[in-house]
Amino acid sequence: MDSANSSEAVDTEYNTLQKVREIESAAIEANEAVSLATEAASRELRHSMNAFNSKLEATIDHGKVDIESAVYTGQQILAAAIEDGKREIKNIHKTSPRKEYEEHSRQSDDLLRRLKEFYVEILSHVPICPLMPNQDTLLGEYTVPPKIVLLPKRKCRRLVDKLRIYTYKDILYTTGKLNKRIFLQGEPGSGKSTFAARLILDWCGQPSRVYPEQFSDLETLNVFKFVFYIELRECMHQREVLKMIQEQIVDLLYHTGEDRNNVQRLVQNIIETEVCCVLQDGLDEWADPEGRLAVPLLSTIGNECTVLTTSRPWKLTDERIKDSQIDILLELTGIIDPYLLCKIILRCTQSDDFECKYSELISYISKSKLESLLPSPMMTSLVVCAWLDDVGVEGSVTEIYSILLDFLFKKANGKPGYFNPPQFRCLAHTRYIQPNIDLFVALSRAAFELMFSGEKETSIVFGDRELLKYVSMEEKSLALTTGILSERKSPSFTYRKSICFFLHKSIQEFMAAYHIACNLDVTSDALASYLQRNPNAYLDLSQVFIYVCGMDSVSANRLSCILDNYSIIHTSVHDCRELQCLIVSGFKECQANKQSIIDNCLKLSNFDFDYVIDPEDIDALKSILMLNMNNINSIHVTIDSVHIHDLPRILMSSAHCLEQLHLCLQGTLDEMHSSAPQHADARGKQHSIVSLPDVLCRQRKLHSLTLASISRVVDVRKWLGHPNQGWSDIESIPLPPSLACFTLTHGKCSSSWLRNVLIKMSTFKHNVKFVLDMCTINQRDASEASTLRPVSNTIDRAPSNDMSGVSLVSDVDSAGLYEAIHGTGVRRLTLKGVENTTLLSDTVPTLTKLEKLRLVLSEYIQLQLPTRLKRLMAIYESLSPSSFRRMLNQLSCLGSYVECCILFGCEAPRDEYTCTPDKQYIDQLDNVIVKSFTKGEGFYVVDDVTFHADDIEDLHFFRDAKIWFRQYIALVVEINKPH
Repeated sequence: MDSANSSEAVDTEYNTLQKVREIESAAIEANEAVSLATEAASRELRHSMNAFNSKLEATIDHGKVDIESAVYTGQQILAAAIEDGKREIKNIHKTSPRKEYEEHSRQSDDLLRRLKEFYVEILSHVPICPLMPNQDTLLGEYTVPPKIVLLPKRKCRRLVDKLRIYTYKDILYTTGKLNKRIFLQGEPGSGKSTFAARLILDWCGQPSRVYPEQFSDLETLNVFKFVFYIELRECMHQREVLKMIQEQIVDLLYHTGEDRNNVQRLVQNIIETEVCCVLQDGLDEWADPEGRLAVPLLSTIGNECTVLTTSRPWKLTDERIKDSQIDILLELTGIIDPYLLCKIILRCTQSDDFECKYSELISYISKSKLESLLPSPMMTSLVVCAWLDDVGVEGSVTEIYSILLDFLFKKANGKPGYFNPPQFRCLAHTRYIQPNIDLFVALSRAAFELMFSGEKETSIVFGDRELLKYVSMEEKSLALTTGILSERKSPSFTYRKSICFFLHKSIQEFMAAYHIACNLDVTSDALASYLQRNPNAYLDLSQVFIYVCGMDSVSANRLSCILDNYSIIHTSVHDCRELQCLIVSGFKECQANKQSIIDNCLKLSNFDFDYVIDPEDIDALKSILMLNMNNINSIHVTIDSVHIHDLPRILMSSAHCLEQLHLCLQGTLDEMHSSAPQHADARGKQHSIVSLPDVLCRQRKLHSLTLASISRVVDVRKWLGHPNQGWSDIESIPLPPSLACFTLTHGKCSSSWLRNVLIKMSTFKHNVKFVLDMCTINQRDASEASTLRPVSNTIDRAPSNDMSGVSLVSDVDSAGLYEAIHGTGVRRLTLKGVENTTLLSDTVPTLTKLEKLRLVLSEYIQLQLPTRLKRLMAIYESLSPSSFRRMLNQLSCLGSYVECCILFGCEAPRDEYTCTPDKQYIDQLDNVIVKSFTKGEGFYVVDDVTFHADDIEDLHFFRDAKIWFRQYIALVVEINKPH
């Protein structure tokens, strides 16, 4: 069994080995097959790859050809498209401006058509009586020739001969150039708004045939493509002109928001590019909501827009309105022929027996002395309408407005009633105010409070909220019924805002005046506060004051005191003169209403008779002067304006308060000496004041004295010397110790007298200035040789070296002048016309205390300057480069600090003064520092930046030189003391 098993195991192993060999043989065969197959596949693959590569290369080459062909074709197509695009763009550029221009022209023509239709509709009719708008007539039939005159931009006095304006060309053009900023001023009711309407209708092609001899040059207005008319009283909430135009014109002419926006952009484009006109009516009825602008905001720089503005005169006194902002200033003083207007009104109201009615009217005007009111078209229409209604008027503006309001109040209550007795005389002829007195009082209070107690921007145009503080809804409704108040609604997306205003500003002023006259104790504080809040609206009270004068003299006196006190503290000389005109008008209104002016005189402290032309006004001013003798602050008077016998009494009465005295004298004062008023001294003893010197010696506060001869050169010693005393007595020279400035004009004196005056002034305990204007100074003769003593021996209190407070100014020099000042201690010397250069050279070194020297010379001269000199100011009509160098060289050698302000005309091109060698020459001067260097031509315009002037007189010295230079140089150099 074991051997069997062993044999079986051997067989199994053999079989296994046999199978292994078979497997190995099969594997070898398989490997060989795989190798053969792999080699075959490799050969096939290499063949395929070679074939593919060949085909690929062929395909790539073919693709490159196709791509290059496609690119070339694309380039050709793109180039053609670009050319087509360029041609299309060119065509667009060619056609777009034309289309844009055509669209602009279409819109402009449409706006122009609408504008003219709008103006014709709203401006063609005018009320027969301006404050009764329901009765109107065609403006073309109602207009009468206006009286317009040309004014200087800033009036220093009223001119006798004013240039009359007869054509639109005279208004629009100055020296052939279109004016951009035109101002037309006029008093209330003078016809400013009517003239503005007439101008616009003439531009629209609706000319008037009433006065073809004036303003008939309608072709002149054709220079304006557009005219935009703005009523400023309707724009109290706006400050920009473009927004005003949108509200008053564009929003009314176009209905959709898109049209309004498009047209508003068109208007802005027109103002910027077209020759157009913006007519602003009623500047005095507008105030900047932000309180910064004097006129509505519209730039005229870089465009061809002309702005024509109408206003009351007081508004143009605003210091924010500069001379440079006024191209031409005009004044509409009224109408030339008021009787023509009377005829027109009668024709509009009377159809029967016209000639007879007209004769009766003229007789009534003459008998009632109403001629002075007629130049105002509003007053003329009121007088005629009052006469037609058989109401008597006696030359009082206050009475006329009383009658006018009486007509209006009839609509509230037609039942007549009378004041018994009338509170004020002007109400005596009224029939309908008394039955409506509660409404009258309430509206008067509202008129005052809105005008003077509220904000400036709500004083003329106000809302319901402001108005209802003072009146009830029922009273407001009645006021609207009478026409005294007007109301308008302004469009709004959220609510309709109510805008109210009195029918005319003069109506509001009259009613405010009534409130003042009835409640003076309450209103005086409010008026004083108003003046403090609105310093530029000082003359806004003018018309109110005149009405108060017509009502009550006591109230007028109190109000005049407020105005006068304010004018002394806050206002300029120009405003003081305007106040004088206002007081004169108020005085005449008091007389017209038979008010007592003796016990309750109008207060006025500053008088200038040279500013008044009308003889009637001069008489009134004389009366006011005599009533104010005890409180005169300043007086500018010509002897023939005030009776010479009254002058000493006037001056003596104001000796305690008179500060400025300007006398224009006719020859000597022999007439004054011949009539001597009496004056009581402290003991009650009567003394005769026989001369001007007696009066001057008694002045306590006089700080400015001017004596001028208006007929011929007069020896001033005849004015200031005592008839029975010698001329050389220094103590007898009648200059009060308070005097700070003494001016002589067209006078003649000797060097001895002039020297004595300087010595006299040197005794005063303050700085003083002596001005000689066109005066003749004679050298002393043998008889006066002993009077011209050394200054140190002349008066004990005035040694020769004690004139440090004295300044002398003269427009011309002379041998007598140099003789008088030789060796004195004058601190400041100004000579505006040096002709005697040798005498100047001899005199200046002797003025050892001189600190400031101002000279005007024709050419450079070398001067030995005093060592104490601190500032030299010189104007040379011409200076050569070599003289310029000599001047600098001399200044550099000064042994002390000096500031030199030099202005001279160039004899050579300016580069020769600023370039080599002069520039190098200046740089080489160790002690000379150039602080400023200015070049120019024409009249030199001085500025405080260039000259760093700390003295206003320094600026005036250059500003008043009035020398025209072809070319000039102005420089400031500082000379430092060498170490």
